[in-house]
Amino acid sequence: MAWTTPGTANAGEVLTAAFWNTQVRDNLVELAPLFAAWTSWTPTIDQGATTNIGKTVNFASYVKVGKLVIWHMRVTFTGNGTAGSSLVFSYPGGLDPRSTSTQVGSGTYYDVSTTINYHGSCQPSSVAGNRFAFVGDWSSNSVWGVVPNLAPANGDVVTFSGMYEIS
Repeated sequence: MAWTTPGTANAGEVLTAAFWNTQVRDNLVELAPLFAAWTSWTPTIDQGATTNIGKTVNFASYVKVGKLVIWHMRVTFTGNGTAGSSLVFSYPGGLDPRSTSTQVGSGTYYDVSTTINYHGSCQPSSVAGNRFAFVGDWSSNSVWGVVPNLAPANGDVVTFSGMYEIS
């Protein structure tokens, strides 16, 4: 089943089971994931030679509706990354975006040692496949971890959300 553009019933017309099944039931089935529970996932976060940086996942969940993936996450780091290297995050549920040249979200990185919040956009990583990275408008599109030169440390927090189309 796929979404069917709803038709118009006319006065005096007999509404058949086929009409209701196509116009109402099938479209509600297509929209059902919007109202279902979101799926949890544990993001993998890498930076340079440091893979799967230690973290507490405060929340990380997504919902897939047709080809649309909507996601959000909040992670508090308990381990350290590698400064000067791109900080990259796995996609929710391994669902890669259809396009690798588009923004897929936005987020905030809180550096506990400097009490600075970095805000930026999320896009597919050109450094690591099946990952996304964040850039800020101040950084000439350099990936966080490179500009600004930072490494996750105990207590740093990242909060992200976004949506994208899959193939």
